[in-house]
Amino acid sequence: MKSLARKRMKGPKISLYVDPTTGIVSGPNKAQFSSYLGTLARDKISILVPSWKEVPQTTKNMIWQDILVFPLYLHNLTK
Repeated sequence: MKSLARKRMKGPKISLYVDPTTGIVSGPNKAQFSSYLGTLARDKISILVPSWKEVPQTTKNMIWQDILVFPLYLHNLTK
């Protein structure tokens, strides 16, 4: 996980397209970003947590901070 994050931070930023009404991500780098999110979730959240609502807010904040440092450009699909 950490190696994936370091690799992403050292490389160029990737482009993602986000539909502002649905929040759905698309574009050629969608799979990379999805993989990063899955790895991040598996690393930070116990498999014993039954739902996202049960994840402590502190953990959600840590995950959000990790997402914010992910090198990406978000493009709004309506523009």
